[in-house]
Amino acid sequence: MGTINHDVVIATTCFSEEIERVTKWLFNQDEITKDMFTISTPKTNGYVTVFCGPDGSKEGWEESDTGDKIRHAFLEFIHAHDTSSLWRWVTVSYGEYGQRILSGNNESCYE
Repeated sequence: MGTINHDVVIATTCFSEEIERVTKWLFNQDEITKDMFTISTPKTNGYVTVFCGPDGSKEGWEESDTGDKIRHAFLEFIHAHDTSSLWRWVTVSYGEYGQRILSGNNESCYE
């Protein structure tokens, strides 16, 4: 058997240049990568959220490793060119291991 745990990346920006950059990056990816992503439509203040979903496989499987690499590549991409400050993002894990925030770049402004 194996353990099923889901890892996702949620990233939000209001900078149209960044949204364009991610859209172009996704266009050049393979179908497996493209299928893991959803981009929201801006509603207020131009904020768009990019969701990189889980791969759906069991931990340790090749598909799980591929999913991990895709999520990592996306985070590396949004950090390229010193643009990470233009994004607010979080990596979340949930499933048979429980739930937790793995990483992110959000600091509390109210502590």
